[in-house]
Amino acid sequence: MTASLFPRLFGPAGPQGLSNDALAGLPRSWMTAACMDARFRRAEGWLGLSQCDSDPRAFTCRIDKRPGVYGLIPVNVTADGDPANVDYALCYFPDADEPLLDSFAISAAILAATDGTPERLRDFPAHPDLIAAFSIASLRLAVATDGAAIGLALTAERRRRVLVEAGIEAPGGGFVVAPGAADEDLAAFDVARDLVAVLAAGLTVSSGAAPARIDAFEASSSVTLWRTAGSLATVSAAGAYRDTDRLVWGEAPALGRCLEPLGGTLRADAGLERYRRDPIPLVPATERPESYGDRPRLIVLSGFLGSGKTTFLNQFIEYHVGRNELVTVIQNELGETGVDAMLLEGDDSVMAVDAGCVCCTLSGALAPAIRTLKERFAPDMIVLETTGLANPLNMVEELRDLDDLVQLDAVVTVVDAARYFTTIADSEIASGQIAAADTLVLNKCDLVDDATLVAIHADLSRRAPGVNVIEARQGRVNPKLLGAGFSRLLADEEDEVPCCCGHAHGRDHCDGEGHGQCHGDGHHGDGHHGDGDHCHAHHHDHHHAHAHGHDHDHASHLGEGFSYLKLTLPDEVDIDVLSRLLVECPDAVDRVKGVVKLKGVDEPQILQFVPGHAEFVAPERAVTEPPFLIVIGRGVDSPDLSAHWAPLTEEAPEPESQDLESPHVVH
Repeated sequence: MTASLFPRLFGPAGPQGLSNDALAGLPRSWMTAACMDARFRRAEGWLGLSQCDSDPRAFTCRIDKRPGVYGLIPVNVTADGDPANVDYALCYFPDADEPLLDSFAISAAILAATDGTPERLRDFPAHPDLIAAFSIASLRLAVATDGAAIGLALTAERRRRVLVEAGIEAPGGGFVVAPGAADEDLAAFDVARDLVAVLAAGLTVSSGAAPARIDAFEASSSVTLWRTAGSLATVSAAGAYRDTDRLVWGEAPALGRCLEPLGGTLRADAGLERYRRDPIPLVPATERPESYGDRPRLIVLSGFLGSGKTTFLNQFIEYHVGRNELVTVIQNELGETGVDAMLLEGDDSVMAVDAGCVCCTLSGALAPAIRTLKERFAPDMIVLETTGLANPLNMVEELRDLDDLVQLDAVVTVVDAARYFTTIADSEIASGQIAAADTLVLNKCDLVDDATLVAIHADLSRRAPGVNVIEARQGRVNPKLLGAGFSRLLADEEDEVPCCCGHAHGRDHCDGEGHGQCHGDGHHGDGHHGDGDHCHAHHHDHHHAHAHGHDHDHASHLGEGFSYLKLTLPDEVDIDVLSRLLVECPDAVDRVKGVVKLKGVDEPQILQFVPGHAEFVAPERAVTEPPFLIVIGRGVDSPDLSAHWAPLTEEAPEPESQDLESPHVVH
């Protein structure tokens, strides 16, 4: 057998010359290849993988069989041997509410319940205390240098037991662990095998070959004893065994011997059947025929500045992950550096499109982004999170052109109840977002009284008659209520379609003067409706030539005078100075967000601000960007507004006129 057995891992040249890092990264490579087929993810319950920042060879991952998080980190790599091999430490970080946590040592349980541990385990290689507490097994990978075989060997204690000679006393008297009893009694091998079975299935799928050899070994082992004097000792104990599973793909006797445990004897184990499976033949994504049945669902997530879209999206993703459904995200933000992606969990499947508005300059980027996500992840669903100044009514033709790639399931608009009437009175974009929606999520309902809620519902009913309105607090809704199956935004010509005047009309309603009268005289400034000119290249107004032969113009950010300012901040800022500037923020500012490093706070913080409310939250991933703020509003490039932020920067900015496609960066 030749290296062609593993072309996805090695290429035609085989594994010769692989660097240590490339060799250690092979499990991540074959899982990525296998996950291109949705059948594999569903069959094996694979919930995703995240590469660690401090050691890119390491990763965390989840499977649906267990609620916790697994971690795999290389501890020894020998790329120049024959076979080449890697030894990994396999960790399991149980969920804080998982009953299995009681089987770990008390010190591990305390660590799991400590604030900040969930965030730290995302980059567990940087935290030796986590590895020491939750490392449960070793995994060896061996690769024949001629590419003829590859193998895995999992080794762990059948039951990992730690006894305490003097016991562990409880603070109020008595014992938490009785003298001579076990502080830890963990079925380590079974927990580790759950992950290795999925990794092995991934290798089978990505290589196209089932394991040629599957063996189980056992060896006598011992238990660990904490002596009264505080020293550790290993002592023999009846029934203590160390188990090993050995799997070999291809033929290479030397490789098999490399994976055989010292002192181990073969044993019969029905659990080995988990490794026996026929490979799924993977078809390269570029060769897969597009069919309507294969199209993932697309949800367009809309909502004005600061309405809570990203908070809602985190809850939405969490819901679907719990149901073994893969959600990928396309994020469109104003500013060259995205902020919202730092707040999303599991950011491996988040793709950011360039600075600007997706309904204007970036429409051509959507199809390539969707193709990339489909090829890499084969998602069940894609969410397009638009900027707060995007009007979905301006995206109809772009979305229609995506019909062969995705099925537009729904336009979901998040509405800020606390600022509803101010926003509606101030921006026609917000009206368009409501008019385009199949579902409205009325967020922040806890911040308004009952009378205001009644008034908001009445106004929404007038602007979007018949559209489902779901009340929410902190973005929490039941995602089952969101899908429309087919968005009315792509209604046929004969059907009624939404219009930002608050009514539904046929496709010909808004032609020429009819559309202008619908909105009232002068609604769009220069009255472009009647002349039929296509001004997109000059004025950036949205005149889309529909297939039905008419022009349709809706409110846009440029028409309403919105722009943004990017402030580059010093390494640290004083929270009192920043808070004062936010409280005294000019009325022209609708939104401020960014990364700040506060004096006296160890980790960078994400600032989220809308008038009247500011919050600092920890990012969901490591922040490598220098501190910055994005200020969004009308006329933010004016001298007064630019000077307002001068106390935060090392020198006052020199204002320039900027639009949303070219940010003003202040150093």
